[in-house]
Amino acid sequence: MFVDTGAFVGALHEDDKHHARAVTIWERLKSRPYALYTSDLVIAETVTVLAREAGFDAAVKHGRVLLETRRVGILRPDLLLERGALERMKNAADRKDPPSYVDCVSFAVMAAFDIPTAFTFDRALQDGRLRGHAGRRSIAGLSSIESNGLRRRADRRMDASRRRHWPGGGRTWSR
Repeated sequence: MFVDTGAFVGALHEDDKHHARAVTIWERLKSRPYALYTSDLVIAETVTVLAREAGFDAAVKHGRVLLETRRVGILRPDLLLERGALERMKNAADRKDPPSYVDCVSFAVMAAFDIPTAFTFDRALQDGRLRGHAGRRSIAGLSSIESNGLRRRADRRMDASRRRHWPGGGRTWSR
């Protein structure tokens, strides 16, 4: 499962409008075998939003936790994925509520790493507006994070892939 900025900010900032729901979902995720991933750009966006909304001390404190946790793997997109994200952004520019660059990169990372679900409050990711390549799975929104066999199998595939392609159990990966 891909964790987006809103999920982190909601869980970490008590004044965030999604705080209660984000904390509840994090508690449920702790008891389930989901493999959790995010991107370095989502971490950067999270720290930036926290600095603005909760102050620099809170942003630095939570940023360090996010960088050090073993529960969430940090994926680092390569230039090819970022170029693809710019194309997605260009193609969505005429929409009423166009996605951000980070949203476009997040979708590209999810597609490249075959991550079928996202923990997000971002409507662009929830409703799949960034879809556009045949064969890509749409992103399930926040309301559909309940456990089922398909997602568990996807998470096991991701874990197996990580063990196979990234020996030594490192927690940052590029594609």
